[in-house]
Amino acid sequence: GSTCLHVACYYGHKELVQVLLDYGALTSIRNLRYNLTPYEEA
Repeated sequence: GSTCLHVACYYGHKELVQVLLDYGALTSIRNLRYNLTPYEEA
């Protein structure tokens, strides 16, 4: 239940996070398991 942005944030892939944000990744989506936003995953 996580997005690509969740995973990139969780593992600390800063460059990938920036690319995803540049392409419009949504930051408000919460993952299904822990109900966290990508920001909270970081």
